[in-house]
Amino acid sequence: MKLDKFTTLEQLTAAVRTLLIEDFTMNKGWISSAWQKDPLRLGYSGKIDEQVSDTSAAAGNNTLSGTDVPSGEIWVIDTVSAVNVNTDPTKISIYINTTTGNVTLAEGWTPGINHFVIALGQFVLHEGDSIDAVFTGCTLNDDIYLRYNGYRVDIDQ
Repeated sequence: MKLDKFTTLEQLTAAVRTLLIEDFTMNKGWISSAWQKDPLRLGYSGKIDEQVSDTSAAAGNNTLSGTDVPSGEIWVIDTVSAVNVNTDPTKISIYINTTTGNVTLAEGWTPGINHFVIALGQFVLHEGDSIDAVFTGCTLNDDIYLRYNGYRVDIDQ
């Protein structure tokens, strides 16, 4: 919006009022050199940073499960990683365990000894969901790890 195209204070005031009322209340913002609809705004209530491990995994398949999202919260997870530090597993799968089924975030086939399988994005979890990883082809007493971080939003306030 160019200011030089307004010849009166009333025109400028009307334009600013339109900008403030219509653009900002309709979730618009200045993104990439233009007014655009903002992405999903959730807020921020606290940090999520969890590691789950098993340093004496059974031979075969093992599952590590993160904490279930509690009632009254939404979690936005942006980084998830899983690793077997002792042997090269057949596969590592990272997924969201939801109340209606699983959503796969990443899979690594024979990722290698001490090589991470990583999922990056913005994964929104709600009550009862969790981040889990399945390690296929472990040997006895492997050390396996699942780590994720992001933030939580309190929705019951």
